Order: sequence, then structure tokens, then C-alpha cells
Amino acid sequence: MKKLAIIFVVTCATAAVGWVGLRTAWEHYFPKSVIHYRLDVTFEVDGIRVTGSSVQELVVSRALGLSEKRASWRAFGEAVVVDLPGHGAIFVLLTSPTVDGVYTGSTKGRFDNLIYDACSLKEKRAGKSWSEFVRMTGKLSGACNVPPEELPLMVYFKDISDPETIQRLIPEQVQERFGPNVDFVGATVTITEEPLTLGVGSRLPWLSDYPEPALVTGKPSTNPPFSQIIKHGYFRRLER
Repeated sequence: MKKLAIIFVVTCATAAVGWVGLRTAWEHYFPKSVIHYRLDVTFEVDGIRVTGSSVQELVVSRALGLSEKRASWRAFGEAVVVDLPGHGAIFVLLTSPTVDGVYTGSTKGRFDNLIYDACSLKEKRAGKSWSEFVRMTGKLSGACNVPPEELPLMVYFKDISDPETIQRLIPEQVQERFGPNVDFVGATVTITEEPLTLGVGSRLPWLSDYPEPALVTGKPSTNPPFSQIIKHGYFRRLER
């Protein structure tokens, strides 16, 4: 009996060492970094700056497969809400137009690259393996200005209780929409340890959970209305 007990202990110890070694090797070749960042979006109303913020999460991991020379980027969180006094709320979504300002459903994935593009990580990746780059991303700090071509999609509602009234807001056309006393100032991202910002559902009680349908369903079309392109998950995407 004593001999069996010794064999059992040795077997368990060997298995534990093997598991630790396997886990260490996995984390070396396929690292994952998770960072929180605060997206601040600022407008100016009657000469006074108004800023809305949302702390969001970025998960960066090396793509599976030893031959894959890339990393996977996935952002989570909730839309930024900017309350413009006398003009309602602007929502800055978890989806982005193309660099030339065009927006279709196929461009939604660009938002995941917000930190990569705004903080010029492509230049910082030079000479690093993808595994090294993923680990480096987890050590980011400071703040970065979001270039105009990297701004996420902005929307507002003519009637916030009716998702069908959603309208796109183009930063260069803010004064055209809200008058000469309202203007878009800019956006920044700041690395932080703050928890995710939650609560957009209290502003939009009709909002459903992710994965999401379109705000307004309808027959398939080659030229669907804006409300059928925008999905609930662009307002709230939480990791499961």
C-alpha cells in the first residue's frame, strides 16, 4: 500500500510539472494581452467643451498556428455617450468607417484596430515577432490622439425612443446639423486600469444583447437604410 501511495504521488508530481511546462510553452508562443483604455470624445457647445467617455477593453492574442504571422485584435465595451446641452446625445459606436469616411456593414471590424492605428503601433512593431509584439501591447501606457480618419462611427437619434430614427453624424458636418455654436473638437485614447464603463442600456431601453440583430429588420436589399446596417452590438459588445 505504501509503495502504491509513493507511485501515485510521483505520477501526480510528474503530471503537474508537465502541465506547467506545457502551459509555459503555450503562453510563450501564443501570448495574450488585455488592456483597458478610455475613449474620450469632445465637442464644443457655445464655447464650452463637453466630453463623453467610455472605458473599453482590447484583447490582443497571437493567432493560432506556428506559421501564422499575425495577431488577433478584439475590442469590447460600450459606446461613448456625449450629451450636448440643448441638442441631445451623440453615440460613438464600436464600429468605424473606412479611412475615406465611407461606412458599410463590411467596415465594422476596423474599430478593433483603434489602438493599433491611433497609437501608431505598426511602427513600434518593427523588428519584433508577433509574440513579442502582443506582449509589448500589454505594457502600453499614456494617451494617443485619434486621427480624423480613424474616428469611430458617430450617430444620433431624432427620437431616442425609436431606433428607426438613427442618423449618422459626420464630424465635418456637425455645425450643419446642430448650428454654428456646436463643433467637434477631437478624440483621444488613454490606457487605464479603470473598469469598463457600463450603462448605455439605461439610455436606450430597447437595446438588445450581443450577438445582435440590426436596429431595424427588413427585407434583404443591396441598398438598405442606415437603420438596417447598424446593429445593437455596435452600442454594446461585452466579452463572454
